[in-house]
Amino acid sequence: DDTNFHMDFISSFANLRARNYSIEEVDKLQARLIAGRIIPALATTTSMVTGFVCLELAKLIGIGAKDAVFKDLQANLALSMFMQIDPESAPKSVSRTVKTKPDPVNHPEYEEEEDIKVLPADGFTVWDKILVDKGDLTVKQFIDFWKTEYGATCDAVSVEIGKEAVAFYHHVMPATHKNLEVPMSKLYKSRDPNFTGSYFLPACTLRDDGMDDIETPTVIFKFA
Repeated sequence: DDTNFHMDFISSFANLRARNYSIEEVDKLQARLIAGRIIPALATTTSMVTGFVCLELAKLIGIGAKDAVFKDLQANLALSMFMQIDPESAPKSVSRTVKTKPDPVNHPEYEEEEDIKVLPADGFTVWDKILVDKGDLTVKQFIDFWKTEYGATCDAVSVEIGKEAVAFYHHVMPATHKNLEVPMSKLYKSRDPNFTGSYFLPACTLRDDGMDDIETPTVIFKFA
């Protein structure tokens, strides 16, 4: 439909981008031909990917996650190349010692070491979660949960609400100490009255008795 000027817009802006990167420019007819081939190419690729995903789902349903042999796929339709490979395991966060140079310019030889611990102790991946499902705890009860269950001291609790990180508690922020006896859900809903969910994801600053920082997977606080 030449009356809506879509192709004029597409060809003009495509050529502007091509000019920026010293790529050969095309006329409106060539731009129309190229754009016309995009939809079939997307449909073909999408169908292929969907088919291979369904094969992996069939393994999961028919055999089960424990015994199924899952595969990754690398494919290139232009080269008629299809390659199935064993999937890599997710990177794992483990306890470690991090070395830093506070002043690499004036004292490049000086290094500081910081021990970082993790919960659970054997490490975690991005797929792991810590679920706190103890009801609608107050902030103090939530802090005590970490000491009781993991022996960790919780120095701060914050929650991202919208685009803002809201501090529910911080041990060096006296203004937040009034929240200690307030239920976590009430604090959240005071900032977001339209919230109707049953859980949210608090960020916790944890340390052990040796003052080493503790990293955790995503924490899910379920209050209902």
